[in-house]
Amino acid sequence: MSNLIIMSGAPGSGKSTYAKLLAQHNTNTIYISRDTIRFSLLGPNDHYFSKETEVLETFYNNIISSLNRGYNVIADASHLNWKSRRTLLEKVAKEVTNFQVEVIYLRPPLEVCFERNDTRTGRENVPHDVITKMYNSQSDPANDPYHYDKITYERC
Repeated sequence: MSNLIIMSGAPGSGKSTYAKLLAQHNTNTIYISRDTIRFSLLGPNDHYFSKETEVLETFYNNIISSLNRGYNVIADASHLNWKSRRTLLEKVAKEVTNFQVEVIYLRPPLEVCFERNDTRTGRENVPHDVITKMYNSQSDPANDPYHYDKITYERC
């Protein structure tokens, strides 16, 4: 049975760093990043969200394909609340019959998110007001109307 690991956290929370380390130390595990897909599709003059439909489709299809091939998958995107986690779960459940779900919920202090984000350049740098809004919209996956096989809490 394959595992779907859903990263959940605001920009700068440490999702990608945590996910990459986890993937390196677990055989048969594939790391799939929504931002990596986005940045590979955007041209230098494209707006950040100009190809979002294609980004999401590629993100979901890569996850589904990898799970169906027997890999464990780390899905690296914000997944801040039940709505975004549900969308991913519904897409996967339509195409994958047997998988377990873990959510890794990262919620360091907001100031830590700002500090980490401030080391980023270009499109990877997120405005502080956007981080604040996203941070404040996070919801604990334990409150979702879905039974996850495991929830891991990190304050990184």
